[in-house]
Order: sequence, then C-alpha cells, then structure tokens
Amino acid sequence: MAASAYLYAGTAALQFLDARNKASAIERQSQFQAQQDRFNADLIDFQREDLLDRVGDDIEQRQKQVKQILGSQKAVLAARGIDVDSEFAEQAAFEERQIAVEDVSAIKNNAWRQALGLKLQSQNLRTQAKFTQAAGSEAASSTLTTGGLQALGTGSRAFLKK
Repeated sequence: MAASAYLYAGTAALQFLDARNKASAIERQSQFQAQQDRFNADLIDFQREDLLDRVGDDIEQRQKQVKQILGSQKAVLAARGIDVDSEFAEQAAFEERQIAVEDVSAIKNNAWRQALGLKLQSQNLRTQAKFTQAAGSEAASSTLTTGGLQALGTGSRAFLKK
C-alpha cells in the first residue's frame, strides 16, 4: 500500500515538473519571438530613415539633370542659330522646369508614402511583439496551472488508496 502511495506521489511530482518545464519553454519561445519582432521593427525603422535620407539625394540629382538639360537645350539652340534668350528658348526652359517641379513633388510624395508604410509596418511588429509576449505568458501560466492540477489529482490518489 505504501509503495503505491509513493508511486502516485512520485508521478505527481514528475507531472508538476513536466508542466513547469513546458511552461518555461513556452515563456522562452514567446520572449524570443517578441524579441525578433522588435528587432525586425528596428530594421524597418532603419530602412525608413535611409529612405528619407535618400530623398534629398534623389531631388538633388533631378535638379542637376534639369541644369544639364537646360544647358544642352541652350547649346542646341545656339548651334542652330536661335537666340538663347528668345521667347521660344524661355518657353522650352520653363516647360523643363515645370516637369522638374512635378518630378520633385512625385519623389517627395512617393517617399512619404513609402515611409508611412514602413512606419506602420514597424508599429505593427512592435504591437505583435507585445501580444506574442502576453500570449506566451498566458499559455505558460495555463500550462503550469493544468499541470499542477493534474499533479494534485494524481497526488490525492495516493491518499485515497490508503
């Protein structure tokens, strides 16, 4: 009879230890996943900053292109014997500048949209990290509770068998 009680008590202890180990593993897994989500969010933040830094370079490059185009236009007009200060030349330059203004506006708008998308993605990952960690804690707690109750049930049989 006593051997049976020890067997139940030992089984109960093993059930509780197993539940504790599983709960610990669940907790570690959720912490790892949350950490990865935060790391990925940081990488996306870096991409966003890089994107915003490059916008200025893209705008500057477009402005240089406009200057080169305007210079080329003047050279072509002069080579053809057209006065570079004529109304025709001024109109061509004006149109090129208008296109450049529209291009710069498009560059800024596209960068803003991309930056907003990256910011939302980053925020989503940080929120996901919080939920992952909370869900992991809840699952670990539930596993520990269930295992503890099973261990109590097994342990109580040791006393009921007397």
